[in-house]
Amino acid sequence: EPPLPNPRVLGIDPPATGSLGSTMDIAWTIINDGELPITGGWTDRVYLSSDALYGGDTLVATSAATATLNAGASVERQATVNAPLSPGSYWV
Repeated sequence: EPPLPNPRVLGIDPPATGSLGSTMDIAWTIINDGELPITGGWTDRVYLSSDALYGGDTLVATSAATATLNAGASVERQATVNAPLSPGSYWV
């Protein structure tokens, strides 16, 4: 296989608690585990889920990145999102 960039989420830092309907900051780190840089930008999407399963989740933020991310490099990203209006535990 030819060498490719390989972006992945290295970590997510959501707030431990939040007030219903308030805004909150969610941070995450993207790392390029590939052999080539990511060029031309990319788009991160942040979802909230009421369970730990993939699917049926709510998109709460979209964040475009325009910088090049070299192989082996990482970058911290952040978005301000609206907290859910229903009480409960949520996954990011």
